[in-house]
Amino acid sequence: MPNKINKLQRIIGNGLVLFSCEGVAEGVIVTKLIEHDLTFLDRAQIVQDDSADEDETDVHWFTNERHERRIEDAFLNEDYGNDVFVLSVKDQQKHGLKFRETYTTRLHPVHAINIITHPEIEMLVLYREGQDQQFRKWYERNKRSLGKNAKPSKFCTTELRMADVKEYSFLKPYWDDETELVGALNAYRQHTVNEPGDFMLADLLK
Repeated sequence: MPNKINKLQRIIGNGLVLFSCEGVAEGVIVTKLIEHDLTFLDRAQIVQDDSADEDETDVHWFTNERHERRIEDAFLNEDYGNDVFVLSVKDQQKHGLKFRETYTTRLHPVHAINIITHPEIEMLVLYREGQDQQFRKWYERNKRSLGKNAKPSKFCTTELRMADVKEYSFLKPYWDDETELVGALNAYRQHTVNEPGDFMLADLLK
């Protein structure tokens, strides 16, 4: 849906972007999009987390911080000379970040945007592996017995034998192929409907 990409690009414009990632997989994929030059964002637009350890993860392109007040204290007290867009990458479609009025009404305000990976970011693994239909059948068979645990990550670990599907050591090389990554993001977009105003990772693509 190119118009959704264009919409997000128009909203951000020349503003700065801070990625707030819910988990390891979200951070790995955001990093791959940036380092493979797959996103319409310029690297100079991205607020980095200078406090992060770079020896084990690529977290410097994003923060794992999820609490609004701690994000404000760590990143938003500086005057960047431009609007700042906090892109919250998460699986829940509700409950966006809410920053204090001090930040949202200043000369260069802070804006919160949801980047949704519902029901779980492991859906991207299922699309890459061509297992999305099998997952849906498995879900129907197991949703009553497993309840909330009938989710993509559970399918990956039990049916695809991907025990480390949430681990950095597995995810970094797994998503290193940019063609596979872009294909999975676009497949997710084709089969998913978000709430109005929310975006997907595919909407960051060029």
